Amino acid sequence: MGTDEDDRSFWKTIPGILSGVAALLTAVTGLFIAIQATTGDEDGGPDPGKPPVATVLPARIVNLSVPGAPTWTDTGIDVQPSEEVIVSASGTVVAANNQNPPLFVTPIGIESPSLAKFSVIKEANHGGLIARVGISGQPFFVGSGSVFPVTTAGRLLLGVNDTATFNNAGLFTVRVEVKNR
Repeated sequence: MGTDEDDRSFWKTIPGILSGVAALLTAVTGLFIAIQATTGDEDGGPDPGKPPVATVLPARIVNLSVPGAPTWTDTGIDVQPSEEVIVSASGTVVAANNQNPPLFVTPIGIESPSLAKFSVIKEANHGGLIARVGISGQPFFVGSGSVFPVTTAGRLLLGVNDTATFNNAGLFTVRVEVKNR
């Protein structure tokens, strides 16, 4: 016969139920992203044969989703040195969703020296939002909000500071505004 303690497992408590719902939503989001992915090739770079998933508004403002995988997402925005870029981001990516518990990160990422070896930018928070201009451009940290001048012409790419994106799920919702300086 079980005791009252046995009948009160973690999964029957409010935190347990909420954790289960969060895990289910994460799994469904990951599945949706995997099915609907329209950017990225096998090496994590953008696939020039596929258009970015974005809503382009007047005045060079683009709202888009940056999925946890692949590492880089093509914004569809070409920038010039005479411009500056304003980025704001929200949302959650599950970095290493095969861990128990999963690692939930916002665009700010998580400071973790043990995860630096899995980061594109070793000195920046793991899983945070990063950017670069062009395929061979130097990546830099963006986080939840950033304003930066464009120093070289090219395509703006956004991504997750993680080199092992195969086990990521979720996405960041990003607003990008490009304007002349």
